[in-house]
Amino acid sequence: MVYLSIGVIGFILYYLYDVNSIIWKVQYLHSAFILGTLLQMVATLGLLIQSASYFNFNLLWIITGCYNLAMLIYSLFFALPFEETYIKENNERKVYRKGVYSLCRHPGVLFYMGTYLSIALLYKTFIVSLTVAIWISLNLFYIVVQDYWTFPHTFSDYRSYKLETPFLVPSRKSLRKCIKSQ
Repeated sequence: MVYLSIGVIGFILYYLYDVNSIIWKVQYLHSAFILGTLLQMVATLGLLIQSASYFNFNLLWIITGCYNLAMLIYSLFFALPFEETYIKENNERKVYRKGVYSLCRHPGVLFYMGTYLSIALLYKTFIVSLTVAIWISLNLFYIVVQDYWTFPHTFSDYRSYKLETPFLVPSRKSLRKCIKSQ
């Protein structure tokens, strides 16, 4: 349960980062996103180490989990201009609409879910399943908050982005657009 709690604290830091970006604008809270991510990483590694004896080798779920983890890291830290996204405070910020961000508005969530569902299938224990379910639920809630509150306040063109890009489930049109923008 310790690692579940550490991951939950990570999500609280994500929420604080967003509130700070819109309302408080306190400099030292700019690092809350990175700190939340580090807590998620520590919690995940701790959970996997704690559950190591329950590991069920399955090549399909290992490959699926590794692919989704790589895409999660890519979509959060390499597909976006990092400094403009996570460090700088710009007056008029525009949505990044290329690559995976033309696929859907929150592609990281798809890859997060794929990563953690793979973990749950590789470590079939109650605590791993509970942790994965809670973290995925918190992540889904987080993107709903971002979609309806944070991003409309953050990006001057978010409303038009919402009209042209699916929320979470890619469409044929957004798939084509994603492939063309690579």
